[in-house]
Amino acid sequence: LGAEIAVQTAKRHNCKFALLTDGSPSCGSTFVYNGNFDGTRRLGTGVVAKALRTEGVDVFSLQTIEDLAARLEQYNSDH
Repeated sequence: LGAEIAVQTAKRHNCKFALLTDGSPSCGSTFVYNGNFDGTRRLGTGVVAKALRTEGVDVFSLQTIEDLAARLEQYNSDH
């Protein structure tokens, strides 16, 4: 349900980019924790990040925030 709400909200506001917290089973964009609460993580994408990407929203994490800044600069110069 959270992923659906995120996608609906992104569409309503014409969002092109999202900054989400990596590691979260919802928002992870490059890795997620395995769910055993032991600190083990695995490569993968959370359900919200995946849903947003499916709808064409570019997803970034704090580790890739510089890439987001560059994309925003490019986007603003194009529009």
